[in-house]
Amino acid sequence: MRSRGAGRGPVRTFSWRPGQLHRPGLAFMGATGHGHGFESLAERRALTVLEFCGRVRVVLVQPFRLRFGDGSRREHIPDFLVATAGSTLLTDVRPGHLIKEADGLAFTATSHVAAAAGWRYMVVSGWLEGVAETVEVLARGRRPRRDPLGLEGQLLAAAIGASRLAELVAAASRPVPARDCLLRLLWMRRLAFDLNEPLGTPRGFIRWHRDRRRGEPGAAGGGVVRGLSGPGAGRAGAPDGGRGRISQRQPLLGPAG
Repeated sequence: MRSRGAGRGPVRTFSWRPGQLHRPGLAFMGATGHGHGFESLAERRALTVLEFCGRVRVVLVQPFRLRFGDGSRREHIPDFLVATAGSTLLTDVRPGHLIKEADGLAFTATSHVAAAAGWRYMVVSGWLEGVAETVEVLARGRRPRRDPLGLEGQLLAAAIGASRLAELVAAASRPVPARDCLLRLLWMRRLAFDLNEPLGTPRGFIRWHRDRRRGEPGAAGGGVVRGLSGPGAGRAGAPDGGRGRISQRQPLLGPAG
């Protein structure tokens, strides 16, 4: 298998045309300060969750083209190459129901290339129910903002004991702006919650957490957000069956093959 570098841009041109079944666009990431191209809503969600996992430094879209050296004309272009503070993560995004046998072969070959380069590799094939939707709501809090009313301190003080979202908002002096402030605290992991339980449900509790560190995508972080990181996680989609720190109930990122 041979690779062809992409230089400073994607190796494949993004296109828009009437009647196409996928939706390309640009997704802003606060971690990089740039917009990054995506070719489907599934890829956009993957970028959002990767940023939420934390420590993202650089994202390259469609970084290179892999050509199979078996005499065929097959090739594969990974979707993202993500550099974090501690590692490099090569990512493919493909909904589980769209993965075919040929895709499995391409993903397996890509995993070997990633291993040779010292990178981690995963295939995003789906999400636990409600996880991606919750993270997209929290993404409203990723842009830095001022806090002239001191709402952050009020919310942190109210969250020392386990509280529901509505209870925390009501405890602030200005409930309406406090909701956006609360999203910021949740996005930055200054408050802990369980992604397996929707925030708006009776079982969705928010707690204050002393450890403000943010984890690695697909790895065990500070354990602040259960459902994306923590012990006892499910498979991370590595074709070689490697274990990841993704989900505590069922695979968040499905197996590649």
